[in-house]
Amino acid sequence: MLRRRRKAKKNEPIDSSMLPFGKATRVRDDAYKRSAEQRPCDACGHGGDGSVVLAHISIDGNAGTGIKAPDDQAAFLCDECHREFDTQPDKWRWLVTNVLLPMLRKRHQDWRVNR
Repeated sequence: MLRRRRKAKKNEPIDSSMLPFGKATRVRDDAYKRSAEQRPCDACGHGGDGSVVLAHISIDGNAGTGIKAPDDQAAFLCDECHREFDTQPDKWRWLVTNVLLPMLRKRHQDWRVNR
């Protein structure tokens, strides 16, 4: 016979021992956030002039209403790219197309030049 789980009451703490991945740790690092101002944008390469900020990426429930994703799950994006990212219906496709694939191509190109 299957046991039914007791429904949690409002504002009752979650029993993290029941979670398959344990309790989540939210990384917050103000110095890391501030360092974005001096970095290039991960998508377009512009920046270093104070226009780049940390763009938090929501992944599988790491964020929600009033809960921002951890600082270690964020990209450095300039104002323009951050605005474009935030308005995308498919944020993953945008990240892969504008951040991940160019980074992988550049890494391969660097490897070919330096081998």
